[in-house]
Amino acid sequence: MPLASKNLPQSINLLDPVLEPEDIWTKAYNWIVNIGRVLLVFVEIIVLAVFYIRYTYDKVKNDLTEDINRKILSVLSLPENRRDERKFRSYLNLIDDIKLVQDNQKLNSDRLAIILDTLPQEFELQTISFVGNRVSLSLLSRDFDSISAYTADLKENPLIDENVKVSLSKEAEEEDFYSTDIEFTVSFKFITSEE
Repeated sequence: MPLASKNLPQSINLLDPVLEPEDIWTKAYNWIVNIGRVLLVFVEIIVLAVFYIRYTYDKVKNDLTEDINRKILSVLSLPENRRDERKFRSYLNLIDDIKLVQDNQKLNSDRLAIILDTLPQEFELQTISFVGNRVSLSLLSRDFDSISAYTADLKENPLIDENVKVSLSKEAEEEDFYSTDIEFTVSFKFITSEE
């Protein structure tokens, strides 16, 4: 033993210990054996914790999905709920169709606003229809003067073609025979920039 201690250099340099290996491969091997295995165990613990958390969340999600499916079946087993479900599905299909038509068709909201703004208060609007630039209104009124004033206003409107057609009809029911309502239809065409 005394011979071995004579071969070791005597040094007090703490940054470069006496027994430190000189080549890089030996240093790497020592690091992997001492520090690397601790890091490997630490990473494995983190990975196992993440897998456990994911497993619990997936289990909760699957349980919730099964619970929802069971409740849907119990709710839809009643006939009135089945009918309402069909009605709401048809509403959703209608909304999808409206979105599809809206993308492919020019909206008439500005024209509709013009029509409703020019409509006198004493008129009662029954129906309205748009076909291209042509508009048809079915209205109720109590006197002929307001009808002629309305058609004159439509003819003077620069956005509407002068060819305004008015059709009058008086259809009375037995119990409503003495009613003074006059049913009439007004048809006109909007002037477009292409014309």
